[in-house]
Amino acid sequence: MLELVGLPLPDVYSAGLSEFVFAAGVRLAQTRKLDLIYLSTTDYIQHK
Repeated sequence: MLELVGLPLPDVYSAGLSEFVFAAGVRLAQTRKLDLIYLSTTDYIQHK
């Protein structure tokens, strides 16, 4: 996934992790035929 997204893996306690998840979802949708995709993000932002 790191190669597909082209970004380093962010720390689990960062806003960057949710951005990484969304970037991964975009790349998966661009490179694969998907019927459904579920992206789960952290709640880091809500706690800040």
